[in-house]
Amino acid sequence: MPDVTKCNISRALSGHAANTGPQRPSAKVLLLTALNAMLAESLSIAPSALVDTLCMDNVANWNSLTHIELIVGLEEMFGIQFTQDDVVEMTSVGAIRAVLRRHGLDAD
Repeated sequence: MPDVTKCNISRALSGHAANTGPQRPSAKVLLLTALNAMLAESLSIAPSALVDTLCMDNVANWNSLTHIELIVGLEEMFGIQFTQDDVVEMTSVGAIRAVLRRHGLDAD
C-alpha cells in the first residue's frame, strides 16, 4: 500500500505552488487535486478513472484494509475525524466527496 501522507500530497501539488501569476488555483482546485492524487495513489488507479461511481465493488484492490488506510489518510490530510457512519458510507468516490462536503470541504 502506498504511503498516503501530507508529503505525498505536497509533491502532487508542487506544480501549483510555483504558479505566482494572477490566475493562482483556487482552494477548491487545490482540494480536488489533493483528493484525486490521494485516491489515485491509495487505490493504484489513474486519476482519470476517478468517477463518482467508482466503488469498492469495482476496484480490485479496494479491500477492507485499503479502505481503513484511505479513511485515515483523508483524516490526516484534511484534519477531520470521520464518524463510524461516515466510514461505512464512504464506499465510493461519490460517497467520499459527499461526506467531505458534510465536513465543510467542497470536494466536487
